[in-house]
Amino acid sequence: MNPQKFKSLLKLHISMKKIGLIINPIAGMGGSVGLKGTDGDIYKKALQMGAKPVTPQRINLMLSCIKNKEKILFLVAPGKMGEDFVQKKEFDFEVIGEIGENTTAEDTKRIAQKIMA
Repeated sequence: MNPQKFKSLLKLHISMKKIGLIINPIAGMGGSVGLKGTDGDIYKKALQMGAKPVTPQRINLMLSCIKNKEKILFLVAPGKMGEDFVQKKEFDFEVIGEIGENTTAEDTKRIAQKIMA
């Protein structure tokens, strides 16, 4: 790579804004069926009552409002906790940490610590 191109890429990388993004994929589901939250067994009850995820619609709306995509680098949790959403909207991103099939508050805390490191 020639030195001028390297300097341009370095300048671009330095000027990018890094935004940490961790999404709770079940946020808001309890409230949609009159429950308070979705912790523990309440999540299962919310599903039985017909609760549907509200996070995808909200996060997609938020991401659609962002201008200058090329100036943003998202530091995201894997899969449904962030990666899936920024990837669909074609943002630059870096996946931080790992999650299992069922996400927990511990996943959020662990990944937040890694993003801040």
